[in-house]
Amino acid sequence: MCGILAVFGCIDNSQAKRSRIIELSRRLKHRGPDWSGLHCHGNCYLAHQRLAIVDPASGDQPLYNEDKTVVVTVNGEIYNHKQLRENLKSHQFRTGSDCEVIAHLYEEHGEEFVDMLDGMFSFVLLDTRDESFIAARDAIGITPLYMGWGLDGSIWFASEMKALSDDCERFISFPPGHIYSSKQGELRRWYNPPWFLEQTPSASYDPIVLRKAFEKAVVKRLMTDVPFGVLLSGGLDSSLVAAVACRYLADSEAACQWGSQLHTFCIGLEKSPDLKAAREVAEYLGTRHHEFHFTVQEGIDALEEVIYHTETYDVTTIRASTPMFLMSRKIKSLGVKMVLSGEGSDEIFGGYLYFHKAPNKDEFHQETCQKIKALHLYDCLRANKSTSAWGVEARVPFLDKDFINIAMNIDPEWKMIRPGRIEKWVLRNAFDDDQEPYLPKHILYRQKEQFSDGVGYSWIDGLKDHANCQVTDSMLSNASFVYPENTPTTKEAYYYRTIFEKFFPKNAARSTVPGGPSVACSTAKAVEWDAEWSKNPDPSGRAALGIHTAAYKEAGDAEKGNVIVFVGICFAYKKHIVNQYGDLGEIMIIQLPSSEASRAHSTLPLPDWSSPFSDPPPLPELRFSDHQAQPSSALKFQLPTPTPTTIISRMDETMKQFQKSLIELETEAERLLLARNQMVENDRVRNGNREALTSLRKIARTTKTSVPSPFESIMKEIGGPQSRPLVKEVCPTCGNHDSNERTWMMFPGTDVFARIPFHAAHTILETEQEQLDLDSRRLQGIVKEKSLVISDKGALADKICPGVLKSLVTLTDKPNCSVWASVHNFSSVALVLLTSEFSSKQGLIGMEKLAIVTTCGIGKV
Repeated sequence: MCGILAVFGCIDNSQAKRSRIIELSRRLKHRGPDWSGLHCHGNCYLAHQRLAIVDPASGDQPLYNEDKTVVVTVNGEIYNHKQLRENLKSHQFRTGSDCEVIAHLYEEHGEEFVDMLDGMFSFVLLDTRDESFIAARDAIGITPLYMGWGLDGSIWFASEMKALSDDCERFISFPPGHIYSSKQGELRRWYNPPWFLEQTPSASYDPIVLRKAFEKAVVKRLMTDVPFGVLLSGGLDSSLVAAVACRYLADSEAACQWGSQLHTFCIGLEKSPDLKAAREVAEYLGTRHHEFHFTVQEGIDALEEVIYHTETYDVTTIRASTPMFLMSRKIKSLGVKMVLSGEGSDEIFGGYLYFHKAPNKDEFHQETCQKIKALHLYDCLRANKSTSAWGVEARVPFLDKDFINIAMNIDPEWKMIRPGRIEKWVLRNAFDDDQEPYLPKHILYRQKEQFSDGVGYSWIDGLKDHANCQVTDSMLSNASFVYPENTPTTKEAYYYRTIFEKFFPKNAARSTVPGGPSVACSTAKAVEWDAEWSKNPDPSGRAALGIHTAAYKEAGDAEKGNVIVFVGICFAYKKHIVNQYGDLGEIMIIQLPSSEASRAHSTLPLPDWSSPFSDPPPLPELRFSDHQAQPSSALKFQLPTPTPTTIISRMDETMKQFQKSLIELETEAERLLLARNQMVENDRVRNGNREALTSLRKIARTTKTSVPSPFESIMKEIGGPQSRPLVKEVCPTCGNHDSNERTWMMFPGTDVFARIPFHAAHTILETEQEQLDLDSRRLQGIVKEKSLVISDKGALADKICPGVLKSLVTLTDKPNCSVWASVHNFSSVALVLLTSEFSSKQGLIGMEKLAIVTTCGIGKV
């Protein structure tokens, strides 16, 4: 990626204005650190910050025609530049840059050449012969471009808002697929494919045609003279990009320079879903894989930079941009300047989970059209700006013009999610080749994962927790007065908005960010597909969690309609668990630290399943029957097929019982956590009290003088000469026994009248210490009692940290929980709560406590 800045019609064309243009252009230097260029012609300026990808030696910009009367500054890549050059043989090219063809195409065809370009681009072209100019942006808006107007009548164009926001009174995001001509003085659309009219297409689905179109899209994006790689999350889209790139890399020109082994990159929190899946895909494809880790705190620390570079306050965009921003920095440090990425597939094929609720194919198609048209505000913005912040270029094969035209011309009936047909089935099926498989089956049919969730389920929760600490309830309640446009409705949105306003305070800036009701960047119309979505304040795909599994239940797809959740110290045994139960449904595993989970039975030996030379103990078979899941010697998987009415009634009754049980468990857990918190506070007070008492005793024993009490006369008048002493014997701490004793002390920060006798002071503290010790023992008893109650329900509460405990016991109040949100939508669920107890017969951890939840009831075996 590069950075461009162009200004036309400035009143001031002095050296000071030139210096100002250079200063503003430097704000884009992160996009193009390799070279800076500036062309001045009267009151017109074209500046460029170059990231050299094609022809690094001679492709510096701005670029010119033969006599330099046409000047162009470009941010982008033109993949068909060689073919275009073949039709421009009468023109003399100065460089090997792919973008130079733009100047010569303008000479040849005037303003009507933009549709000939195959690539991603934003450019501004000046014709010095009549001082006219044009600006254009690619069909989908893969590369960013902004347009602004100054108070002096000048017109500005820039790759990022930060380069023109200070000097323009008004500015907008330049619409994709449009061209601006100074001769007409208006924007007009140059990209008008048939699907743009949103009329439902009727072409039949041909998987071979679709596959070849995508392969061609990937191959053309291998055009590079610098090291490159693929962003690999392990999901369907990025895995297909990597698979096709691997298959065709050896025959490309890039392989001659950089070798035929593809580099892949992935980022996530420790043990996140994406890291695991990407590792597996990379191993299957034989790529040189680079895995990066980050922590929630590191992501939070980067938020201001992310918002500054992405120039948005959209919640879903910031969540997903942060890991991509951190990964791009690592990629750049490896010397890689170009990557392929998988954006666009979900918009084209309706891959987001909420598409399961599309009522008919017409609305399905209209939603995909609107999603593609809005990509420049969401995923294209994220992919471009997150990577270009570190001088890395991201190319997106799914947004190839030819591929989009083929995919969007397919009858949407084929894209609709139906019984037995997963989301994006048309794409998965196109690459489902048993003879020469592109990917393993389970990867090819891996369910959709939001990128911000795929990097680690605790990432979004960590952001929310941080925002809750930064934004008060009163701040959020007054949000409509502070931010009347696109008013934030959550603390997280409010927090991002405050950071955005710090960098971009103008009204025009906030208007460039989309708003309104949405789920996973959907249209407002799609939110109406399910009434529950409008009640969910979270705009991400989490609002639609469980939709795909509900669809499988309706389809009666037993193999994909069940989930087995293992909670315990079982990651070392994962391979054996998957081998045994993988065919029954999806397996979820929550890990607990082995030191915590095995503390109660540390004397018992653990089975050594981590050794490749040891055979695992036999695992019990699970069979889903009509009433409960139970151990069985039979391998056959059984699931009843009652009528839909029966299923609904059973599910309703079961879920009521299930939720009631969970609420009871949650109540006990809340009391346990409260008691634990009280114990912590009690210990803090006890420790402080003990320190004060120790200090007081030390002073009492070492003091050599007595200070007359200001209250001595008053005490004598009250008690008289026969006043009874506080103690009858000499105190072992301070040696005093008389209420009129003259050894007094004064606490720091008090006046002389606050002096009290040593004896009275330490007596009070000792009495308080006894009460605190008593309270501590009482709280310990409560904790032990509640822990036993919860343990009887299948969870070792006193061995689980509060965060894990909350995720286990909450369903209604925390629907985003990765376990329960998925569990309650499956046809049948086996929940295995692993404790540190052993089964003497089988040598397995926790198999004595096997809690089962199905559509027909709750059972234990």
